[in-house]
Amino acid sequence: AWIYSHLPLAIALTMAGIGAEELVAASAGHEFESSLRWVSVIGVSGAYLAMAMILTSSTSSTANVHFPKKALFRLIAAAAVVLLGATGGQLRPAAFVIILAAITVIEVFLDLAVDMAGRQSSTPTRVVREGDRSETKRLRVRFHGVRGSMTNPDPAVARYGGDTLCIEIDTTDSSHRLIVDAGTGIRSVDVPASDDESGLEVDVLLSHFHLDHLGGLPFFAPIYQPQHTFHFHGRAEGMTVHEAIDGALRPPWFPVPVCDSPSKKTFTDLDGEPFEIDGMQITPIWLNHPQGVTGYRIERDGVVVVIATDHESGDAEADARLVEAARGANLLVHDAQYIDADYVEHEGWGHSTWQRAIEAAEAAGVERLLTVSHDIHRTDTELDAIVAKVQAERPWVDAARSGLVVEL
Repeated sequence: AWIYSHLPLAIALTMAGIGAEELVAASAGHEFESSLRWVSVIGVSGAYLAMAMILTSSTSSTANVHFPKKALFRLIAAAAVVLLGATGGQLRPAAFVIILAAITVIEVFLDLAVDMAGRQSSTPTRVVREGDRSETKRLRVRFHGVRGSMTNPDPAVARYGGDTLCIEIDTTDSSHRLIVDAGTGIRSVDVPASDDESGLEVDVLLSHFHLDHLGGLPFFAPIYQPQHTFHFHGRAEGMTVHEAIDGALRPPWFPVPVCDSPSKKTFTDLDGEPFEIDGMQITPIWLNHPQGVTGYRIERDGVVVVIATDHESGDAEADARLVEAARGANLLVHDAQYIDADYVEHEGWGHSTWQRAIEAAEAAGVERLLTVSHDIHRTDTELDAIVAKVQAERPWVDAARSGLVVEL
């Protein structure tokens, strides 16, 4: 981001400044030395790039440029430098570089001040490398699938991922897995080798029972191995969790009845009351989606993650429940399948827009927002463009991608 934002602005403002100098020099009857043009261009561009690199390495918000405001600020600063620093009709290149570098330093500290002022918690959020399963500090969130509706194998979506919803919360026990939704992303959850006799304990929090949130389960090897135990938690309208899963994953819709597979299983119908798994307090949140959907507030040691996939904003009661549950959370994971232009034709389909996800996050005062349930046809390039536009004003918002690991 600093390459395409800082460098062009640095060159543009340098050339604008030198052009102004030429006018000053011409009006005063002085000849402007053309060699100084290139000294200034190289020097100022180098200073801007250096500051941008320092900024980018120190905070996640630094690559995000509030383009119109900063472009105006820099042009005004350049004009002021030319008017105030001209000596004998031309500005010394060294002084030009120093003053503009100082202006950039001021921008850096303003960026940092705004970024820190917007944070609701002193607990940092950082990305850790894939596969790192060292001792969990507080909460570590792994995104195995982030696509909505159905899988997409198109290479154009490979970077954010084509697998459907599956999010894992690391537990303190290496033989225990806590998973939210069983979309096709569940296949990348770390499991023991098939000949390993040690059993896994797998808790699955289901948001709802549409196939993009359940369809990975028949392809998750441990479900067919007797040493493993699964605990399914959820809420199904008009039936039990057992009936919902069994009804979807059995002949003639799937070759084998998954609920009758060799692994041990329990099924819990949630009633809205908080419950505990591995020292984490989990609170269900009733949200808005066709046939119903459950969000989850997950808290351990004062760190809070709220997952609200497949929630369509617009139902006042459900929106209020979500904002209250997410108030002050370290991380909100929110559905944002649509942009405003898409939503006109998809109202009532059970998904939110980016803008509504941001509104919920701001109302709750969360530290960070990650969007999921990306539209099946939304390419990496299109998502990049949305993210860049949003982060220009809100650097704490991003789109989740398969393989992303966030430690809180």
